[in-house]
Amino acid sequence: MSYLILARKYRPQNFEEVVGQEHITRTLANAITSDRVASAYLFAGPRGVGKTSMARILAKALNCEKGPTANPCNTCDLCKEITATNSNDVLEIDGASNRGIDQIRELRENVKFIPVKSRYKIYIIDEVHMLTTEAFNALLKTLEEPPAHIKFIFATTQPDRVIPTILSRCQHFDFRAIKTIDILTQLKNIAEREGIKAEEEALRKMAVFSAGSLRDALSILDQLVSFTDTNRIGVSEVNSLLGLVEEEVFFKVVEMIVNNDPPCLFTIINGLTTEGKSFVSFFGGLLGHFRNILLLKESPALSPFLNVNPDHQQILEDQGKNFSSEELFQIIEKISLFKERIRREELASIISEIFLLSLIRDFTKRKPTREEKEPPSIKEPAESEISYPIRDEEIKEAWPLILKEIKEKKRPLEACLQEGRIKKVKDNSITIEFKKDLHFHKEMVEKNRKIIEEILKKRFSGDFIVETAYGDREENADSSEQPQRRELTIEEEKKIKKILDLFGGRIVSRKEE
Repeated sequence: MSYLILARKYRPQNFEEVVGQEHITRTLANAITSDRVASAYLFAGPRGVGKTSMARILAKALNCEKGPTANPCNTCDLCKEITATNSNDVLEIDGASNRGIDQIRELRENVKFIPVKSRYKIYIIDEVHMLTTEAFNALLKTLEEPPAHIKFIFATTQPDRVIPTILSRCQHFDFRAIKTIDILTQLKNIAEREGIKAEEEALRKMAVFSAGSLRDALSILDQLVSFTDTNRIGVSEVNSLLGLVEEEVFFKVVEMIVNNDPPCLFTIINGLTTEGKSFVSFFGGLLGHFRNILLLKESPALSPFLNVNPDHQQILEDQGKNFSSEELFQIIEKISLFKERIRREELASIISEIFLLSLIRDFTKRKPTREEKEPPSIKEPAESEISYPIRDEEIKEAWPLILKEIKEKKRPLEACLQEGRIKKVKDNSITIEFKKDLHFHKEMVEKNRKIIEEILKKRFSGDFIVETAYGDREENADSSEQPQRRELTIEEEKKIKKILDLFGGRIVSRKEE
């Protein structure tokens, strides 16, 4: 007997066995139970998520000798024929190779005939988006007024290429990419049933690499069984077969950036080149590594969303302490753009070296030395010199340094604070004043006052309250101190108006000489 690949051997045979598509299996089961089955369905979604399998299960549910039933028996002759794809009443058509109008015309002629021995004649058209526009149009009339004994099930990975008039005549189901944890569970179960000794981390890597496709994951497992020839699968075998890079390499890259270590960079790139690793795959893995660091830095509660070995989580957290969230966002964006560029580069290793060197350089630039942090023109008050309550001049003296710290945490907040000024300091309450037209700046500071208060507390070892207010120095100044403005002559006003009209300007302020 010929070998049956795992993807076919463990193909779901009823709705309950379908993985990760509960929203569809429940709807279809209820439709069958309540006798509300549509004449045409469109199953859309990524490859390998169960579209064709679901179509066959639906066909069995409608034609089973004990049905229509939401639980086909899989033992009657009709169920067995559909499972073996040799039923005369359930016809599977490849849309890619039967895409012309002549094939659809032939289909239209055949739908007139009643089923040979089943309840319904069912047409399953895979990759239906490949049909020509003429073929789609030829199918419209049949879809609009199908015979009672006919059901259509269309499957596609590109529903946007199906013409709207066809879509409007179908019940549309969107299949989702299967969760990594669900694929991992399925791989564990199948490996156990097949007697395959596989490390959990190896199975996890296979689940992540399959990117939501259970069929792809099972195909990889099949390959690895042949690759190892011992029914024992470890992480090294998975990396070797799939061309993946060890996670330890990504940890080294981060250390290389933090420690400003170019020699390590060249060692890493040389190792990848020697082992024949794909640089596209490498930067894809590096992108995921920095993404995991960012998630943990934002909140430890996001750890369930990490696709990593749990033993590595603490190392990721430690590495995240070397970066601000803004730096991680910038690094992720750069890697993402470079990953697309590297696909088109012939000298991938050289371009990769230059790119990683630029990451080291950028990170080093963003980490100022102690002398840069403490400019000689600004004296940072020592904690022992501070007397409480904090005096107005102490806050103002340290304000440039405070703004630097705020900039590292949240650059937009620092930019808004630059437009304000400290109006007063009283009993550890600080009021920051903005001009009346700077509403956005004032609101930004109000929403993020906790950041400012925490930095003030750290610097001055005391609790602070940050408040905001509107004001204008010219308006708040005593009117007696304002110089008297002379009245402009008619000629002067005309000249000024002419200049304003010419350049589209307006008068902001006047200064008396």
